[in-house]
Amino acid sequence: MRISGQGRITIPKPLRDRLGLDCGAEVEVTPHDGGVLIRRRDAADDAVQAAVGGRLRDVNVEQRTAQLHEYGRPDHIPLRFGPALDDEMRRLETQYVEVRGTGGIDDDRDRWIEVWVEELRETRSWREPFDLQAFLDDPNPKLFDPDRVPTIDLSDEEFESFLDAIRIGRGSS
Repeated sequence: MRISGQGRITIPKPLRDRLGLDCGAEVEVTPHDGGVLIRRRDAADDAVQAAVGGRLRDVNVEQRTAQLHEYGRPDHIPLRFGPALDDEMRRLETQYVEVRGTGGIDDDRDRWIEVWVEELRETRSWREPFDLQAFLDDPNPKLFDPDRVPTIDLSDEEFESFLDAIRIGRGSS
């Protein structure tokens, strides 16, 4: 591709078709790992900070995509990553990981549209035994912050109904 005198580039039709870039589609252009990243911008795709965890699957280094299967959710979160994470993504495929980055949320369906991975950390699988010493030695512990705990204001009757729903869901009514 070549940049025109007005600063325009033409994205080849096969690539536009593959990415769903129709005439009038909005795109974002951002500096990324020694180049620029051009991506389709969906109307509901307002970037928010993402911190999600789950099992990493279907890593495709050529397309720089992957899937994150969250604990207890039937669907997955589509991931995109830059070339700096190629080796880490390959190494951690099928492992439990924590992903930090930015992404878009589909509010109607209460799920991530896509997360752009900025940081990837290996985590402990829920099947592994808990290592207390490793937890105590962690330089970045996850601490409980009582000021950030959401609260709800329910009457005693509403709270009892809420507890009943949890008990029924757990099968211990």
